[in-house]
Amino acid sequence: MLRELYRGIRGLGRDGVIRMSQGDIAETLQFDKVRERTVGAALRIFEDEGLIEAGIDDDGRYIRFLPAPGKIDLTRNERFAEGEAEREDFAKFSDFVLTSKAETLERIVNRPIYPQGQPLIR
Repeated sequence: MLRELYRGIRGLGRDGVIRMSQGDIAETLQFDKVRERTVGAALRIFEDEGLIEAGIDDDGRYIRFLPAPGKIDLTRNERFAEGEAEREDFAKFSDFVLTSKAETLERIVNRPIYPQGQPLIR
């Protein structure tokens, strides 16, 4: 998806510069499941990797595409890794919630909240 977004966003620019909001980019590209937040996250990843420069000048917000320093593995980006970790955590959580018995979930939800390793005070 990052590759497709990079190509799509780059194609929107004139002379390597885009002056559109993240929401307008998402609306214009009309990729499946790509919204304003997705575009924002992708732009931050691209900026971390030195593919773009984003900022504000006299004409407003801009995204400037920089010369690519060669092939870049975006999956090694820290932001990308954090997003993947969140996705995996959510998958584990949803699997647990959807496959557990109601009694198990009720016991988890109805217990007092205490720091781990501390004895329960009754």
